[in-house]
Amino acid sequence: MYWKPQQSGGELALDASWGAVPALFSRLALENVRVSAFSIIPQGKQLRLSLQLEIGHAQ
Repeated sequence: MYWKPQQSGGELALDASWGAVPALFSRLALENVRVSAFSIIPQGKQLRLSLQLEIGHAQ
């Protein structure tokens, strides 16, 4: 997992199971974080998620 902060958000990369992906997107929405771009790549038995995030946008 890594976090690369930027002025209004940043890039988050992490490994997760397929079942955890919907909950991750729901949690980000609850925290007022917008996903502007993402990729999902197989990484062994897990998935590597790379997300471009924007923080603080109105819902």
